Amino acid sequence: MIRDLVPKQKSISTCFSYAHTLEGLFPLINTAGFTHVSLGEKSPHSRYLGISERKSLRHLLVDSDLKMDTIHGSRLDLPKALYNLSATAEAAAFLDVPVVVVHASSFNFDASEFNERIKPVLDTCEALVPIAEESGVKFALENVLPGPATEFVGYALERLPSGYFGFCYDSSHDQIGGPKPFTLLESLADRLLALHLSDRIRDHVDHVVPGEGFIDW
Repeated sequence: MIRDLVPKQKSISTCFSYAHTLEGLFPLINTAGFTHVSLGEKSPHSRYLGISERKSLRHLLVDSDLKMDTIHGSRLDLPKALYNLSATAEAAAFLDVPVVVVHASSFNFDASEFNERIKPVLDTCEALVPIAEESGVKFALENVLPGPATEFVGYALERLPSGYFGFCYDSSHDQIGGPKPFTLLESLADRLLALHLSDRIRDHVDHVVPGEGFIDW
């Protein structure tokens, strides 16, 4: 059943192995049958910030017969988030990548911190609007630990323009403590821009191949 759901366009993130360079990963990804690749969050490994590095990446994609669908950028609440994500959007535009995925906050935080955390994140997003407009790149906020940190994403998206900001659904994050219904995905389906599809075995064994864990697909 799961095999029947696999689309012709298949992508995998480079974060599955930071131990190997992109030169080593891209041919393996192509050989495994993937058509697209997503750059992981660690920019020193992903090497997209410099102009010469972006050109090398573009050549490497062509040589490996791959396309890129997302880049995982830095967190929205970190210092220099605007600067870092501006550079990421510039790189994404250069590489014809339509979406930059971001965490809006740390993986977890106490509910009492919600109000003090949300304003600077919304301010950063507001400053990213002209960058998104100029580059043609959209930003997808990813759900993290169920609770305040993921409610943070929904709250932010209610206040952000859909033309520039959307949702990245991570199944393994959402199903912590599961299996459970896909109510988060259903509630934000109209804002969906990207999907991180993986299974979960137990709370600290995640991001495994769909069908190897307990998620009720």
